[in-house]
Amino acid sequence: MSTSLSMFHRRLLLLGALLAFGLVALAWQLSRWTLTHGGELKEKAESYLVSRQWLPIGRGRILDRDGVVLAEDRPSFNVSVDYNVITGEWAFSQSYWRARRLNRERWATLTRVERRDLAEQYMPDFEGRLNRMWNELARLGGISRDELDERRDAVKKRVQAITGAYRKNLLSKKETEAGPSGLDSSGLRDELDRPVAEELMPHILLRDIDDQTAFTIIRSTQDAAAEADDIGRTGVSGGVEPTPVLPGVSVSYAGTRDYPNSSRIVTLDRSTFPGPLRSDAPVQVEVEGVATHIVGWMRGRIFAEDNMLATGEPMPRTLEDGSPNGAYYLETESIGSAGMERAAERELRGVRGVRTTKLDTREQFERAPVPGGDVRLTIDTQLQATIQALLSPMTGLAVVQPWHSSRQDDEELPRGVPTIGERLAGAVVVIEVDTGEVLAMVSSPTFTREELKETPDAVFHDRVMTPAVNRAISQPYAPGSIVKPLVLCGAVTDGKYNITERIACTGHYLPNEPNILRCWTEKQFGTNHSVLFQHDVDGSDAIMGSCNIFFYEMGKRLGLMGISGWYEKFGVGPHAARWELGLGYEYEGALPDGAKSGPSDAYLLGIGQGQIAWTPMHAADAYATLARAGIKIRPRLLKDSPTITSDLRLNPAGVEQALTGLRRAATEDQNSTAHHITIPTLRGPVREVIFNVLQEPGLHVWAKSGTADASAIVAKDENGRNRVMRDGDHAWCVLLCGDESSGSPRPKYAVAVVADYGGSGGRVSGPIANQVVRALLNAGYLKRSARVEIAVPGDSRP
Repeated sequence: MSTSLSMFHRRLLLLGALLAFGLVALAWQLSRWTLTHGGELKEKAESYLVSRQWLPIGRGRILDRDGVVLAEDRPSFNVSVDYNVITGEWAFSQSYWRARRLNRERWATLTRVERRDLAEQYMPDFEGRLNRMWNELARLGGISRDELDERRDAVKKRVQAITGAYRKNLLSKKETEAGPSGLDSSGLRDELDRPVAEELMPHILLRDIDDQTAFTIIRSTQDAAAEADDIGRTGVSGGVEPTPVLPGVSVSYAGTRDYPNSSRIVTLDRSTFPGPLRSDAPVQVEVEGVATHIVGWMRGRIFAEDNMLATGEPMPRTLEDGSPNGAYYLETESIGSAGMERAAERELRGVRGVRTTKLDTREQFERAPVPGGDVRLTIDTQLQATIQALLSPMTGLAVVQPWHSSRQDDEELPRGVPTIGERLAGAVVVIEVDTGEVLAMVSSPTFTREELKETPDAVFHDRVMTPAVNRAISQPYAPGSIVKPLVLCGAVTDGKYNITERIACTGHYLPNEPNILRCWTEKQFGTNHSVLFQHDVDGSDAIMGSCNIFFYEMGKRLGLMGISGWYEKFGVGPHAARWELGLGYEYEGALPDGAKSGPSDAYLLGIGQGQIAWTPMHAADAYATLARAGIKIRPRLLKDSPTITSDLRLNPAGVEQALTGLRRAATEDQNSTAHHITIPTLRGPVREVIFNVLQEPGLHVWAKSGTADASAIVAKDENGRNRVMRDGDHAWCVLLCGDESSGSPRPKYAVAVVADYGGSGGRVSGPIANQVVRALLNAGYLKRSARVEIAVPGDSRP
């Protein structure tokens, strides 16, 4: 008896221990979920009772220096549809809830199959409603039902690709962490079944709809919502639950990016054009794509890198308080893709706000949006458009003309050299000397945003005219003779040349090699500058007459490292300071590799040939630095960007001699390269002054033309053979211009003009540069003086 009792007590104690152990385990698990995960679970539960709606932001404007709007948001609306409506899942969920509502008393006793069978009875009704909704939405959007269905299908394919990639990555991650055995957990199944953000958010199907359509849709959704709210309070629905006319449809404000001044009508006075193009009747030019390369454009597709922080880490979707991150880019948003739209994206975009509604209490909390700020450029839109008009084929200035070439009529042009009547591509840059601000930066031909969208091949695949390339900052050019003033300043500053020294021009630099390193005067006229000037040349003479022999000697004296160093100081080459204008690719410039170069490379650098290349922005920047006597101000496009300066410490005497040579090149009748052009007429050749703008009282020009050897453009023809598409010389004219408004002549603006494969710099780019100076005068940047000037000699003289 005692033994059995003892055994009974032992069993009782064992059962009690097991029960206690189970209770302890349950208590531990409860405490773990309460203490450790309680906050997380509470937050998750409360999230089902919260509705969040984004509050749109207005993107900032892009303005020119005078406040002219170059880019702004135009009020418009987008129509989005919930993803479950797009997929059709909405119809089943509505059918299911109707079945449950109408069979409330016995619902708990039904099996899953019986519940589904009941729900399917109501499916035709809701599917019909969806079909009517899609028809109505297509009608309101002004598109066909087929097109709307294509948009729905595109959304489904995109979201399915996103969810598939997410779940594949999740499986791979879990397998790496836990091994194949860890893939059977219910927690993983829950994660895989959990919808991703793209499955929970509405997707845009109609973009940029008008106000009336937007308000019609909004009224439909609001009326249905109000009816549903009344039923929720009263419980009365007449036996039929309300269903919105447009289920799952929402309307959101979405400012469409507009570029109101991308097209302009420019009236040009042709009375000062070269003779054959001259007319007393002005010409009106419709200019399209004004400043497209500068202002840029938007794209409506968001990439993963758009949501990356500066540290390279992904941007969080939510803030620390759990609210959505308004800086995070949603799939439905647009982002700056090029130009200032991209460079100033952070300033222009702002941060979205969010309105949070608690569904159980109807309380609302709002985080106000931070609107984007305006960005002001240094560009003058009217000046930009005027220069673009000057480069239009309508004016004839950037079209091959009979006087452009010095060849005889019976000479056959090499393959690829532009012939009479062909348009010339090119670029113009205008910089304000005192500030470094870029007033104009024209690349011709350009393109419109409509062409970018509708005919991208014409924009990106034209090998000759290359409208997509911003020639002002991205296209490499050999500089040719326009670098000679810079080389002179470097030689004087380094003590390699004394401004009183004269050097003989013999026509060819090497005494025993008459066919290489020649002066252009010997090539064209069989003479040399010492003969033409009747004395050996100094630095001023050499710049005015563009003497190659003088600058071969400067290259030799400076040496390859010395002359390359000066080019680098003026901003050329991979080790020079960059502009950082923010417009994308900036060609840094090219200089020779000292380890692979010989003495002759230094000679060629003296005349801007050989292993050197730069851009029109380099040229205008360098001449502006020369005008400041060696003070370098980094060119800038943003008005509020900081002024960054450095001092090249140029020898003032060298600068003065260089400026004197540039002034003489534009004003002296004899032996100068930027003074006149010769135009063939029936009466014989007629000489015309290039810079007839100097006839305006008080205006001054310091100019240098240049004709630079250029590499041919070669492409394969229809037979797969290489064919020369373009060949010849690039035509340069770079100048400084100013007036006497400060009491004495002083350069105020630097202008660089280049015509691709145009040939002679003086004949082709000179007349364009003259009209750019006139545009600065007409825009009020240059001032005429009150005194009367004597007309510049040499105009229209036979």
